[in-house]
Amino acid sequence: MPSKENRSIFIYYPRGSSRMSGLKSLLENKPSPEEAGPLLGDYHLPPSKTVIENLKSIALWASPRQKPETFLMSLLKNIRDSAHPEQALNQAERFFCRIKDPEEIFRIFQQKKHPLRILCTVFGASPFLSGILIQDPDLFSWLIEDAVWNSSPEKGPLIQEILNACRGISDLKQAYPALRRIKQREMLRIGAKDLTGSSDFSETTRSLTTLAEAAIEAAYQTADRFMKIRYGRPMMEDPSGTPRECRFAVLGMGKLGGAELNFSSDIDLLYLYESDQGETTGVSDAYGGVQGSMGNHLYFVRLSEALTDMLHANTEDGFVFRVDLRLRPEGSQGPVASSLRTFELYYESFGRTWERAALTKCRPVAGDLSFGKEFENMVRPFVYRKYLDYEAIDEIKEMKKKILKKLGQRTSRGDNIKLGRGGIREIEFFIQALQLIYGGRITWIRERNSLRALHRLCDKELITYEDFSSLSKAYIFLRDVEHKLQIENQLQLQTLPTDPSRLEQLARRCGARDLRNFLQDLDGHRSRVQRLFENLFYEKERGLGEEDSPVHDILSEDPEVEEVHRHLSLLGFQNPHIAYKNIILLKEGPPYAHTSSRCKVLFRKIAPALLKEVSSSPDPDMALNNLERFVSIYGAREIFYGLLGETPPFLKKIVFVFSMSSYLSNLLVRHPDTIEVLIGEDLMHPEPPSEILFRTLMQGMKKISSSPERMDLLRRFKHLEEMKIGLRDILMDTDLLETSQALSRLADACLETAYTLAMEELVKTYGSPQNPLGEDAGFAVMGAGKLGSEELIYGSDLDLIFVYSEDGECSGHGKITNKDFFTRLAGRITAILSTMTAEGMAYRVDLRLRPQGEAGPLVQSLEGFHEYLDQSIQPWERQALTRVRFCAGDKKTGERLRSLITETLFHHPPDPELHKKVLEMRMKIEQEKARQSEALLFFKTGAGGLIDIEFLVQYLQLRYGYENPEIRFPGTLRILNTACRLGFLSEEDAALLKASYLFLSRLESRTRIVQDRPITSLSSDPGKNRALALRMGYANNDTEPPGRKLLDDYHAVTQKTREI
Repeated sequence: MPSKENRSIFIYYPRGSSRMSGLKSLLENKPSPEEAGPLLGDYHLPPSKTVIENLKSIALWASPRQKPETFLMSLLKNIRDSAHPEQALNQAERFFCRIKDPEEIFRIFQQKKHPLRILCTVFGASPFLSGILIQDPDLFSWLIEDAVWNSSPEKGPLIQEILNACRGISDLKQAYPALRRIKQREMLRIGAKDLTGSSDFSETTRSLTTLAEAAIEAAYQTADRFMKIRYGRPMMEDPSGTPRECRFAVLGMGKLGGAELNFSSDIDLLYLYESDQGETTGVSDAYGGVQGSMGNHLYFVRLSEALTDMLHANTEDGFVFRVDLRLRPEGSQGPVASSLRTFELYYESFGRTWERAALTKCRPVAGDLSFGKEFENMVRPFVYRKYLDYEAIDEIKEMKKKILKKLGQRTSRGDNIKLGRGGIREIEFFIQALQLIYGGRITWIRERNSLRALHRLCDKELITYEDFSSLSKAYIFLRDVEHKLQIENQLQLQTLPTDPSRLEQLARRCGARDLRNFLQDLDGHRSRVQRLFENLFYEKERGLGEEDSPVHDILSEDPEVEEVHRHLSLLGFQNPHIAYKNIILLKEGPPYAHTSSRCKVLFRKIAPALLKEVSSSPDPDMALNNLERFVSIYGAREIFYGLLGETPPFLKKIVFVFSMSSYLSNLLVRHPDTIEVLIGEDLMHPEPPSEILFRTLMQGMKKISSSPERMDLLRRFKHLEEMKIGLRDILMDTDLLETSQALSRLADACLETAYTLAMEELVKTYGSPQNPLGEDAGFAVMGAGKLGSEELIYGSDLDLIFVYSEDGECSGHGKITNKDFFTRLAGRITAILSTMTAEGMAYRVDLRLRPQGEAGPLVQSLEGFHEYLDQSIQPWERQALTRVRFCAGDKKTGERLRSLITETLFHHPPDPELHKKVLEMRMKIEQEKARQSEALLFFKTGAGGLIDIEFLVQYLQLRYGYENPEIRFPGTLRILNTACRLGFLSEEDAALLKASYLFLSRLESRTRIVQDRPITSLSSDPGKNRALALRMGYANNDTEPPGRKLLDDYHAVTQKTREI
């Protein structure tokens, strides 16, 4: 690129006293254009009326202080060297006429020579920067101070200056003017230094990036302060259950992330917060209460929107930076801000190559930077694959083709210097392709900044020094041209002007000797970039051979079986013989089946990635076996293998599911069409409320009338929704409490459906049950146990209690008593849920917690229940009733029963022997159901197990519920938190119990999801617990086997729990 010293070498300008006299004559007379033409032509000015009037206006302004012709001569000499002399003169006249202290300006011009050159350069190149100076002429004195001119913007002082300017404001929009004024002032400094050659390309882009980072951070702090004043602090619980503030970070992408912004760059941002679980503290209202509390997601969405508006809104003071949020998950359709887990799941499930390329430039720029670093660490394996990723070349090549198609593949001089052939984007694609291919193994080349990345690629000999030099020079040249296009009017321009005079002005702004040399340099750089780009993407894209892999031996046509078994054993298969049979079935299909050659080729193509995922899964044998079963049922092997090859996240998910749960795998095998759940976005959404599930299920029921079909529909619905919950659980590592609540909501919906269907059948036969006054009697299905506390896990029975409001008779012809009607209703509900059909069973129902247990009637009236509570209730039944809640039927009846229970349990002082009775019952259960042995450990009923914690919670409720209503409601974690807050448990004990409960509950959940049946023990053999430990998330390493680590943690947890 031509040096800055060559800016003025367009025409040779003669010097002489005749010019001075000619200028004096022009000012004193009214020359014709023909008379003024020779003089003004020497300065590249047309002899127009406007030019002459501007000269006279400036002369009049200067005349009281010095000879006007002397000042104008100096001015014209500098204007002559500018990119657009006529524009420069016009802007100069506007500027001088707004000067409040002309003496100060002349003093500056007399002391230094460069200020006038700076002014004229800016005026001739950029109406945008000229407008800043004309609007606030005092900025000129600030600009040419040595401390300002010889330095660059600093992030810390800029942030503090903006925050100081925003102190005392009462509305967020009052911060907008200060942000914009400071941005314009710094843009003036950066732009003036760039135009005059006082800063090079790197300094200019670094300064623009610093300005953006400071503006984002200051805007974030200001918006966050206002949000917290209104809504309180967003809170969450750390893994130990300790509340703390939820963190937030702003991530810079694109040129912001690479610290290489241009003068009119959008800033590409991602908004990240730590957890969806939690809400804001709210703020105190005038009545001593709390208002303004909201969930974390809504809080951070509103914070992000406020921050975006502070930067992006175009006010009378302009904008700070245009904000582009389209790089977020799901683009413009996705939420403005997302949690760390949401980002992780999105990239695992749906991440594409262009998103990987975009993330090569990602870095935290505002908010909690250490939290932003956690995001970087999280996405690094997604961005940089461990293996050589040649597929990236094809996808980036396709991205480039789409861009060229959109541009119409123009190749003329009016090309887009960013997106056209040989443009900036090709250099960026070139860098990103090599980073994606090799970055998994060569960490040194993981660099966001384009110029530094090229240097590192050369350093590792991935490109030659000549190519490094060519691409670096081309990048600087093209980016400088982009700067000079955009600095004119702060517009997002990348297309060269087609008008010759405007193109020549651009060349002058770029410091070229003349237009011809500028175009030669431009064409030379773009040709070299295009050649290197095409060499990488079209000639050498498959020049590097694939690495040898044992998969080739396994899939060979004439394999050494013993060698294949050895390979499979090394891959983690416990039964390599069966594993090899499954691989052959996947490749060839069942005996006598005709499998197309294309299908076999597709399988060979996906086999390395498939076996890699299978071998790293918790249970490789189970994963491969379930996969083969599914493929044999699915049928469309070619489509399925193509889908696995085209969608690596899908392959990863389905293998993981098949290794984690035979229960979910069986559901997929039984209903292979439900595989769409793994492909679509259903899993990204939480389980809906029970009311919506019920309405959805009943809409299906309305389309069928036979009872068997309705029961099958209920089971299909329950299994599909339970599969979604299970998939969210194991693929998204959903919070245990959220999973339990989702399973409980699903059970509530199924109960309400069973109640509705049963009522409909019985009312048709017997009429409605009524009390003696002719009013409808109510019936409630109450949940106890884990259903009552909304802590269901996979395979849980439904502990139910049936209650009706009052005695009476039904309104139909075949009159029966209410008790008979409701007994039949309870029996029908139980049958609808638990009868085994072709679709299996919906739920096992346990009715033993009803009054008098199995000896008592199936249903009880409220009066009968009240009598039982007054006269017959046993101590252990009091414990069980702490977890009773309404689930389905008549809510009023359910609430009346709940009131009776509350009155019995909590409206009287606690039994003085409560502690003794609870302990005796606990020991009895332990002796009967948890006979520990060397081979088995009972994590539910054994010492320090789940029952210990549940009994402790029930004791706390019965002991302190009399005086503390807030501890009366079911929910283990809720009660532990409340007991700690009220001082009934120490913080240390509460934290330990919560951690123990979560550990043991997760252990129970992970054992049950495998087979969907109650399992309450684990083996004391570490080797037998390896798969379970991996399912629980333990790392697989040789130094500390996961099964051993699981047992060590189990013993530590149960010992501490029993001590409490």
